[in-house]
Amino acid sequence: LSYGYAVTTYTSQNYGAKQYARIKDGLHAALILGFVTCIAIAIFMFAFGRQLSSLFISSDVPALVEEAKYIAYLYLRVLSVFLPFLYLMDTLVSVLQGMGDTISTFISGVLELIVRIIISILVSRTGFKLGTFGGEFVAWMTASAYLVIHYRKKIKELL
Repeated sequence: LSYGYAVTTYTSQNYGAKQYARIKDGLHAALILGFVTCIAIAIFMFAFGRQLSSLFISSDVPALVEEAKYIAYLYLRVLSVFLPFLYLMDTLVSVLQGMGDTISTFISGVLELIVRIIISILVSRTGFKLGTFGGEFVAWMTASAYLVIHYRKKIKELL
């Protein structure tokens, strides 16, 4: 999220100065930084996710604790693998907001919500309890795809 604040400011300054190529360069730099962060988080979650989830789970019933720790660890691992889509989405939202485009960022948020609702309905009807994990990363991928298309169109118009 902090990367996004930096990118919004950077983008708006360069947008105002009509330095559109710098916006593109700034986006690439922010994405590289975000992806490196994602790799570090994924490595940490795979190495220490089980211990991390143990800090937040307790019960008098050992079987429940083990099941909860397994699901929490699985959730941390799955989501850490898909974090690049979240960083891509957040960075593109920040860049587009820095360019004054709040409509496309609003639409991407609505797309995320719709995808999460659809997946929740599907999961509730199938009984696949781990399917809720998919709601997060499918929503991120959907919003990211929309934002990539919108950003490319907008930056092409400017350059």
